[in-house]
Amino acid sequence: MVVGLLSNAMAATDNDGNTVWTGTGTDWATAGNWDQGVPTATDNAKIITGGNLASPTISADAEFGSLLVGDTVDLGTCVLNMNGGTFGAGSATIGNASGGVGSMNMSAGTFTPWLLNIGLGAGATGTMTQSDGHTYSAAHIIGQEGTGTLNLSGGMSDYIYWGTNGYMSGSVGTINQTGGVFGNQSTGIYGAWNAGSTGTHILDGGTIDMMWYGAGILGDYTFVQRGGELNLTSSFILAQQGGDSRAYMYGGVANVGAISPGTGFARIDITHGKFVIPDVNGEIIPKIYEAMVTDGIITGYGYADLSHVIIAWDWMTNTTSITAIPEPATIALLGLGGLVLLRRRKR
Repeated sequence: MVVGLLSNAMAATDNDGNTVWTGTGTDWATAGNWDQGVPTATDNAKIITGGNLASPTISADAEFGSLLVGDTVDLGTCVLNMNGGTFGAGSATIGNASGGVGSMNMSAGTFTPWLLNIGLGAGATGTMTQSDGHTYSAAHIIGQEGTGTLNLSGGMSDYIYWGTNGYMSGSVGTINQTGGVFGNQSTGIYGAWNAGSTGTHILDGGTIDMMWYGAGILGDYTFVQRGGELNLTSSFILAQQGGDSRAYMYGGVANVGAISPGTGFARIDITHGKFVIPDVNGEIIPKIYEAMVTDGIITGYGYADLSHVIIAWDWMTNTTSITAIPEPATIALLGLGGLVLLRRRKR
């Protein structure tokens, strides 16, 4: 399945294409804005020259055989805007090859490419920014060989089979999430899939909703949660096959089926927020995570000891929660700060 999807993506961008954006206006649906007319479901639509050209805008239903935004011959950043309609059919590439810079901004509508590839080739840069609407593909690849970024602040972005954030050696994938929903509970994501790849996911708000999350397979992966919710029906997997995985919990809630460290370097550091794990009896599961603290996989405020990590079973909800408490000196400083504020209020 993976090879087939990637082959389809490369085939789409290797074709010379049928119609190229000429930028005499901004309306995607105006024939005069294309050298060979408005793209159809069998055409390769190319937006490959930036500079002084106007950026196309999709406001109504549109289609393509393949979509390419930003190639090696561009004169600047190539931008595609979408504020309505249903748009899709074949594979979509945002940032294709070395020197190619592509960007897509989505504020409404439904975007349905077969494969979404953000930052395909080595040296390419692709960015997708979504504030609303729904992006739905067979697979999302954020940084295949190049640099790919997904900025999600609203709406929903999900896929049928799998997603990857940082795929091949030298790739860099980044997900900045401040809102919206990423993923669905029938599949998951591979973070930093191959050796030499790098991936980062920052969750400040919104929801990650998946079956499983692979935070680092063979590459280097960083997961940061400062708010929102991470909801996994199965495992939060770290360093699955020898990668380097670091997760930082600064806030929010992570509801996960399990925390599963692999064969590489795995570390979860908790300061604020909490992990919540299903647990029907409160005997076995707490001991598993206590051992992870002892092994330095789970830390509280950077400390690998049970005086900084609280593992507690709730018999009413049949869950075990993992939280952290600061060292005594930090608690004292926080208390002193509170007294100073109280004295200022009294004055």
